[in-house]
Amino acid sequence: MVACAAWSWSCWLRRFTANAAHELKTPLAILHGQAELALRRPRSTDSYRATLRQIRQQTEQMTALVQHLLLLSRLDQPTASFPFAPVDFSELVAREQAFFASRAQARGIVLTASVAPGVRVYGVETLLQEVFRNVLDNAVKYTPQGQIDVAVSTTDTHILFEVRDTGIGIPRAALPYVTERFYRVPQTAPHVEGHGLGLALVARIVMLHQGQLEIDAEPGQGTTVRIMLPARPEPIGRVTRPLEPSPLA
Repeated sequence: MVACAAWSWSCWLRRFTANAAHELKTPLAILHGQAELALRRPRSTDSYRATLRQIRQQTEQMTALVQHLLLLSRLDQPTASFPFAPVDFSELVAREQAFFASRAQARGIVLTASVAPGVRVYGVETLLQEVFRNVLDNAVKYTPQGQIDVAVSTTDTHILFEVRDTGIGIPRAALPYVTERFYRVPQTAPHVEGHGLGLALVARIVMLHQGQLEIDAEPGQGTTVRIMLPARPEPIGRVTRPLEPSPLA
């Protein structure tokens, strides 16, 4: 049993490392090519500026990738400790929704929010912020035009956070895999930038908070992401429970 588990972990680690190396190799190759091109012969100031903008874009993507990898690595550590505290979830969602409003407007997307006031949850605010940003970032990226609705409501036992968009949707056959690391839906918006880590990170953070993640989608009609968090009157603690690594595509 131990040998089987060790082999499984070793196999998972090799696949994860290979995928991470592949994701880093592409932007590094682009950076090298752009630098080589700029140094090949003298160019105009505008040409150099264009090259520097492209380099900045690639480095920003690489920085986001590395930050996600580091956070996932920490979430995977059985002994990792996270500071749970009361979080004003209504305020967090309202603040982040306002942050995305101009970006959505620039793409011709109507972004609405229906947030119940005074909703509080015990959790790690920076991680919950990461959840919101990843979910809404996906909604904006995969909604060429239309509407995104953000909602926060409560029941006696749960806090419900929902993001519904009218974007390109996800094939039903792909839904079981969208939270796997480095998974990107085949032949869907290949021009959209990303590394396939956003929803994997969301799933891990929701698990840390002992919540539930549901994703429903129809191709051409949109996607709905629902997250249910326990409505607890007291903290659930500081130390995470051991988390098993999720499988990879």
